[in-house]
Amino acid sequence: LNWKGHQLCSEAFSRIYKISVKQIKILTKEVTSGVVRSFHGNTGSMKNVTKTTADEGTLMNWYRVNGQDHP
Repeated sequence: LNWKGHQLCSEAFSRIYKISVKQIKILTKEVTSGVVRSFHGNTGSMKNVTKTTADEGTLMNWYRVNGQDHP
């Protein structure tokens, strides 16, 4: 994604989540450095979660979609 496109995404995203573009840039930097943040609702309140937690969530979701329990 080029910078212009990224900027447009950031602005649209910030309108949806009611958080500033500056926060988005910080968020982007943290995500790329391995910290994943999860959003709760549209309030834009954030909670730190480790990358492994996010991966676990993805796994659990995959199992759920495929009608199985996460081992």
